Amino acid sequence: MKIFLVIVLVLIALAVVAVVTAGRSNYEEFLADAARIRKDVPTQPAVPVTDKDLEGLPEPVKNWMKAAGVLGKNRVTGAHLKHAGQFRPSPDGGWSNITGEYFLTTGKPSFAWFGSMNYLPLVPVVARDSYFDGKGRMLIKLLGTFTMLDATGSEIDVSAQGRLLAEFVMLPHALLPGPGITWEPLTATSAKVTLDDGGMKARAVFHFGKDALPERAVVERYYSAKGGSVKATFLGTCLDYKDFQGFRIPSRMEGTWDLPEGPYKYVDFLITEASFE
Repeated sequence: MKIFLVIVLVLIALAVVAVVTAGRSNYEEFLADAARIRKDVPTQPAVPVTDKDLEGLPEPVKNWMKAAGVLGKNRVTGAHLKHAGQFRPSPDGGWSNITGEYFLTTGKPSFAWFGSMNYLPLVPVVARDSYFDGKGRMLIKLLGTFTMLDATGSEIDVSAQGRLLAEFVMLPHALLPGPGITWEPLTATSAKVTLDDGGMKARAVFHFGKDALPERAVVERYYSAKGGSVKATFLGTCLDYKDFQGFRIPSRMEGTWDLPEGPYKYVDFLITEASFE
């Protein structure tokens, strides 16, 4: 009996080591992907953003850039963020704790994201999402080893680009006027932005609050439903703005799908660290 118990404990220990090792391997692959993306992104010139750079922007967007601390500071090439929070994998599912990490870039718009959560007790799941050169990819692995999803294709490209555009609230420099970025005024508190990445376009409507900071971004993306993907409205809600390295960005981001059967909030991220280069 004692020998059997020892064998079981050894097997459990080996399984834990294998899962930890697999998780670390996935994280290192994410860092390598992010490094490759960053290598291909041009470094922004070390010159401050001026009032002239904001000319032509809709008034609420211009006010946002000022409130966010962009004006007068050097242009930024990218952001590195870490988050905690919760994730809900289905409309009728429960919430699970999640930790994650982002790299976002300007100039050549791109992002790489890594997340880790327990889908079931003691059953970790790691996920990677990215967009670069007009291509998106979503990869999900159970126990860091068994592939649950490895999705690419036109619908993934559209969804990844839409996610990037909505989440540029965490890197407002990326939405300054320039190649591929155009703004259209809508109301005194809203404006539409178009991101044209080599002919592939995503559009989002930004709604601003009394403090001039974005309250939410609305974009059309693909939602994976039973029977296939469908086009649906995605809402990124921005909450609890804080200063990170001199820039004011939301420290909490909620993601909600506006579905025919009702709203489905599936992410509630808390930004714990943010740095800019």
